[in-house]
Order: sequence, then structure tokens, then C-alpha cells
Amino acid sequence: MKPGPESYHSPEEATIKIQGGKVANIESKSGDLAAYELEPQLVTALFDAEQRSKRQIVKYDDIPKTMVDAVLSIEDRRFFQHGGV
Repeated sequence: MKPGPESYHSPEEATIKIQGGKVANIESKSGDLAAYELEPQLVTALFDAEQRSKRQIVKYDDIPKTMVDAVLSIEDRRFFQHGGV
């Protein structure tokens, strides 16, 4: 595995060996590692290559109810009573 160019973690490559469906060993050029952080592949970003924003402002009423319900379903019970902290 090799971290991507935007990785916040070590740029060091590692080999992850799997045995019996579990991680058996993680090796790098400098030796065995106790852990190795993997980041998901970047699918999109808020800015394009020229740093122009790709966001689009939408009105609440234009957001499908299923999207609102999906976001609210993962929030806590007090979502509307606190400032997000």
C-alpha cells in the first residue's frame, strides 16, 4: 500500500499481510509496524484544480426530504437544541 500525495500520514509504503481474514503483519522498509493508517481514496473536493469553489448554494426547500431525513437520522436527539458541540 502506498499513501496518496494528499496524505496527512507517513508517506512510507507498507505491506499488509492478511491471514485467516485478519491482519497478520504490517511491514515497511524500516521494519515491522504496530499500526498503519489508511485513508479512503479522495472522490471529490470542495475546490477544483484552480482553487475555484465547486459548492452551490441551495435553498432548504430544494433539498429532497429523503436527504434531510438521512442527515437527521445520524444526528443526536438534541440536534436542534445545541450549537453542534
